[in-house]
Formats: sequence, structure tokens, C-alpha cells
Amino acid sequence: MTVSQKWRRALLAGVTIPAVVLVGCSVGDGATVGSESTEDAATGDGVDGGGVDGEGDGGDDENELISELDLDGAPEGFRPTEPGTELDFGDAAYVVTQRPAEEDAANPEPHQFWKVTASGSETLDVDEVPLTEGNDDVEEFVCLTYTLTFLGEDPVEADQDSGAVTAPVLVPADDEGTGANVIQRADPETCGVDEQDLLPSRLADIDEDATYESAVLSYVDKEKTRGISPTGLAFTYDLAETAVAEDGSPADASDSPVIEPIHWN
Repeated sequence: MTVSQKWRRALLAGVTIPAVVLVGCSVGDGATVGSESTEDAATGDGVDGGGVDGEGDGGDDENELISELDLDGAPEGFRPTEPGTELDFGDAAYVVTQRPAEEDAANPEPHQFWKVTASGSETLDVDEVPLTEGNDDVEEFVCLTYTLTFLGEDPVEADQDSGAVTAPVLVPADDEGTGANVIQRADPETCGVDEQDLLPSRLADIDEDATYESAVLSYVDKEKTRGISPTGLAFTYDLAETAVAEDGSPADASDSPVIEPIHWN
């Protein structure tokens, strides 16, 4: 069965299945090819995150949610980049992350503050990324690289884990910020990132003001009408404040504001 046949079968069944597995992957159960079309893909210098043009394209509600965040642990002058901001490769964004709280937690998890810069993209020949089930449908692979700098964290309550790193999640995207084809759980080393340059998983291991590297692996399908080819990277805020209804209660998917991604091309 070809990759495209598996995609079509998955769509008909209404489920997502692993299509292809990277050889020698050391993360999780192996890296898999997926055709992403969700807009849940996901932020200037100084510590001002308003974006290159100063304003994002997000709606008033979502921008207000981000601009009114409690930034107790942020460095002086930190201002989060607005949802919907469009950036060029090499531009920095300033973003906030947060681990999901446990159901019985008395307080939300602390915010963490980051500087993120999408570096650029590089293509790899098909034979440079061997796949266990073949790569007949792949025209070329695309490495999308970025850097991360940890800037601080909210004060931590006694019942919270002060050591966990919640790094910004960047995904391949098209020029509108829509999520593109992705090789899930691919090792950044496939894209030339040295293991020693990767972000540590614990805050205690992060060097102050150090810049860490990472990458995501995408691909271009031979059939251009299938999947979404990548042109850049995207980041979407995923915070407790972005998942509440207007009355302050937890919101379901229909009540939550749509948070536009910040994206680089």
C-alpha cells in the first residue's frame, strides 16, 4: 500500500494513522509522515514582541488575551508577539508557553518566556532520509530550523514543578501559517542540529542567555494537490487563558477564541 493510499484510507475512516517510519529514529515510537492541514500551527529584537511591523493580524479578542497575560516572571520590557504576526526568516518573536495543569491542581502551571527565531529552510534529497516503508510519494524533504532562548518563568507555587521545560512548539506551515506536511517525532539531528546544541529538558540544565537550536522535518509530495508543502514555520499560543469562555469558565472548542498562528516565511 502506498503512502497516498494510506492517507486516503485514513481520511475515509476519520482517523490519523502512521504512514511512514524513519529508520533509526531514537525518539518515541519512530518518526512518521503526516499530512497536516490544521491551523493549529504556532513568537522581535529588544524584548518587544510586536513583530516586524509592530502589529499582528489576529482578532481583538485573541490579541487582548495575550497582551493582558500576567508576566510576573518575564524580563523587563517583555511584550509577547501578537497572534497572526507575519515574520521573515531571521526575525525573532517573543512568546509565552505553559504546561497543562493537572486536573486537581490548585493553580495553573507557571508561564515560561522565550525568544524564538526561525532560521530558514534547506532541502534534502529523498535518499538522505531513508524510510522503512519507502518514499515513492516524496519529492524532497525540507528541514526547517529555529533557535530558542529561555528568558524566564513565573514565580512557582509549592505544588508546581519548577524544573520542567515547556519549549515553544513550532510546526511546518505554508505562507498563510496553515500547518503543512510533517515528519512526526523526527530527530533534529536529521537536519544537522548537533545533540549538544539542543534545548535541555530541565531548567537547571539551561545555560543563562544561551541560544539553543532545533529543527522540524517536512516534505514536498510529488502530487502537488495532496498535502500542504512547507514554506516556513508557525507557532500558536496554547495557554490556560486562551481556553476560557467569556464568563471565565473553562470553554469547549466552540467557545474558545481562535488563536491565529505567528508564522515565518
